[in-house]
Order: sequence, then C-alpha cells, then structure tokens
Amino acid sequence: MKTPSPAVIISAVAALACFVGVFSLPYSYYMLLRCIATGSAVYLLACHVKALPDAGKWSLVVIALLFNPIFKAHLGREVWQVVDPAAGSIFFWVALVIKRSSNKSPL
Repeated sequence: MKTPSPAVIISAVAALACFVGVFSLPYSYYMLLRCIATGSAVYLLACHVKALPDAGKWSLVVIALLFNPIFKAHLGREVWQVVDPAAGSIFFWVALVIKRSSNKSPL
C-alpha cells in the first residue's frame, strides 16, 4: 500500500479540524484552528500550485485570509458555522486533486 503524500495528509487534517470547528468548543481550539487552516493553505499553495486549478488556488487564498491568526476576521458564530465546514470541504477537495495529480503517470 502506497503511503499518501504529506500534502494529502496536511489537507485531510485541516479538513477534519475545520469540520470539528462546527461544534461549541473553547476559544483556544478556534485559535488553533486558525493556525492549522492558515498554515495548511499557505503550504498547499506554496508546494502544489501547479497541481491545483485556479478555483483551488483562489479558495486557498481566501481560507488563508479568513483564518489568519494575526489579522483576524471577526465574524459572528453563525457565520463561522457555515465557513468552517465550507473550508473543510475545500481542503478535502484539494486533497483529492493533489492525490489524483500525484497518481498520474507521465506518458
């Protein structure tokens, strides 16, 4: 069995963290989520920019800006309950795109 690439693992962990963010958790978790989401989005953009379609690149840029722990976007709890699973879905989609692009063999 082939082990998944680090980018797929990072994207999957970020997706899981975003999905867990829907629940009512302590503020410290949401600060950790901001760091995980921003760091993952920047890493995926930096290392796999050629494998991602334009929609994936722009989605990761928006995630990095929204979840940025330094210049915080102050949104209401109701808004974050929509943004968190949406970001998780984008991270999951990015993991699939990267996995598919790494499985393609050159002709």
